[in-house]
Amino acid sequence: PYSVAVGETVPDVDLSMTPAFVEGTISTGSASDTIESFNLRARTYVPEYHEPNLDSSTKASGLTAPGDTGRDYRLLVAPGLDYRLWGDVVINGINYTVPYYDFTALGAGEILTKDFSFEVTRATVSGTVSLGGPVDVDKANVSVTATAYNPTRSISTKADPATGEYTLALTADTWYLNAYFPFVHTGVGLEGIAGNLRLPRTEVTLSPDESMTIDFNINPGFITGTVSLTGAKTEYTGGWVQADSADIPGGKLSSNINPENGKYKFVTSPGDWKYGYWFLLVFNYYDESNNYIGRSDIWKYIPSGIYTVAEGETVAGLDLTFGTATVKLMYYVAGGGELSSPTLRAYGPVTAMNVWGSNTKPTEGQAIVTLIPGTYNISAWARVDGSTTSFGTFTVTVADGDMVVIGGVAGPTLKVT
Repeated sequence: PYSVAVGETVPDVDLSMTPAFVEGTISTGSASDTIESFNLRARTYVPEYHEPNLDSSTKASGLTAPGDTGRDYRLLVAPGLDYRLWGDVVINGINYTVPYYDFTALGAGEILTKDFSFEVTRATVSGTVSLGGPVDVDKANVSVTATAYNPTRSISTKADPATGEYTLALTADTWYLNAYFPFVHTGVGLEGIAGNLRLPRTEVTLSPDESMTIDFNINPGFITGTVSLTGAKTEYTGGWVQADSADIPGGKLSSNINPENGKYKFVTSPGDWKYGYWFLLVFNYYDESNNYIGRSDIWKYIPSGIYTVAEGETVAGLDLTFGTATVKLMYYVAGGGELSSPTLRAYGPVTAMNVWGSNTKPTEGQAIVTLIPGTYNISAWARVDGSTTSFGTFTVTVADGDMVVIGGVAGPTLKVT
């Protein structure tokens, strides 16, 4: 480490290094296989650094390397440090996850050899996909994804927009298939509100050279609900609610919320579903002259019981109501200097991850966040003379309707050569 006083210049900092190497060949053993791309990464951990994970990476795409001769790779690493190597290789359109490989880098200029060989067989799944109901399905982006394990493999393909037909070129193994439908609602009170449905997984076991037909043609059911706010901030710009399949893993529901009336609507395949994923709301802020002065979000985990939905059935889901409070931080730069991009994060009964404010003067700024009642730890930052600078951490307790202002939060002036 280097200690630097204000106004001091530290000369002759030598950043040169003679690296060690880890290298090898990616192959399948068969000329009928094609290695199309790879992305490999070796990571070491240096806890003294501000960003302690240090990566060395290598990648290539658009390849046509035969599987029998394979494709060589090489990574430069720091001598003597402990590393973990992993990554992805695409073979015949299937993404293979490279298993973790832990190693200690050799001395400067020395080479450690690690080859990766993948056993590849061939099988096929095909069929049709469709989604009914009062929704406008984005047929150009309906897709089917397949995942297998040991080693982890995945592949995704889009269905034909005109016919709904799809084909997946897989390997002989047990695969888990999910169909995905993005759509826009057309029903009253939800016109233009987007959502999506990912079906619970379908398990298939394939033998070498086997072809199997699996159709995903869904007559859906529905779960409806509303979101409303009371207190200091009752209007939001948008947001979404999500749910997961409860009987068979892998399914997920998502619906945007209509900010005009608070309505949302899940489109489901028949079966059991439950809330239990993140809920998001987004807020915009304006001054007395209606000038935009910032935005914030809140994230909250929403649990629930199980909702069983049949074809064509509409089930009443959760009506979510939250009291709200606002917290405004006022920033200024002690000793002069220019301030920009005031921001904060809040952690408590909800989490506010992305809160952006505005500059009111070159040396002053503000950021506002909407929260539900409870106690929060708030961390504040802004850029001062080009450097991201902490403006402190605060503990705040708010009740429904509170409008808290924390004024005069001063940040230091940084002078570094």
